[in-house]
Amino acid sequence: WDLEIVACHRRDCSVTVKATGQPIPFHFNDSSQIQFRPKEFGWLWSGKISTTRKRKEVTLRLLHRLRGQAIVVRVEFLTTPSSPSTSLVFRLASPPPFRLENHTMFAFRYGQSSQFITDEENQNWQRRDLSTDCTLLPYQHAEFAWDEPDEGGKAVTLELGDVVYTQSLAEGHSTILGTFALEKIAPGSFLKVSRDDFAAQIVADGPTRVLRITDSHLPTVSTSEPYVSSSEKKEGILTIPSWIEVRLSHGIGVSIVDWTPQELLYISVV
Repeated sequence: WDLEIVACHRRDCSVTVKATGQPIPFHFNDSSQIQFRPKEFGWLWSGKISTTRKRKEVTLRLLHRLRGQAIVVRVEFLTTPSSPSTSLVFRLASPPPFRLENHTMFAFRYGQSSQFITDEENQNWQRRDLSTDCTLLPYQHAEFAWDEPDEGGKAVTLELGDVVYTQSLAEGHSTILGTFALEKIAPGSFLKVSRDDFAAQIVADGPTRVLRITDSHLPTVSTSEPYVSSSEKKEGILTIPSWIEVRLSHGIGVSIVDWTPQELLYISVV
């Protein structure tokens, strides 16, 4: 896409950067922040980002209000000691910093929340903008990044979006499943949620932190530790007897796919 860039205090004066990659000079008040969006009808302005911070890159989410589409964009800041200027490079982020996975038959809504302090002991979360919430359908996943990456105390709020399920809740019960500060939760952590019907966990997929929601009533198999019998523990010997018997008449084919999904490798044995 072509990109439209503005200083936050002057949206009437924008600069268009073509998708060809040709650099365009752009000057604005150094104390201000900038916003950008694809130059196509329906895209919302990105969150505000500062170019004066000492960092190499920042990743944020952009939303299309009509199609419900979301993309994750990485902005790289390139500087040289011999020049006071900064070059901004915009790329689609791959892999994304976060991913949300819905392994249930219910839909959820999710969006960024910000932390605020009511007093020294009480800290609460407030939804940033309900209009930027997205829906995560059953057995689907969504790439995620912060809408406002420069805000402090960032978290994602997950809310029940299934109408039938929410109507079955007793009066006064919250539809919020939980609010999770993804950057501060270590992979492998199990999260506390408001409904016993669901379970949540943070897992790692390379550099991506994955918030995985599952149905707590379904059996799960842990692959972190193999089963060891009491006798084997005493002897200090681990033996796992297993066998596979396969009878094939026309061979077997195996496809390896990614999250797109896109086939990466196909192996056929006849």
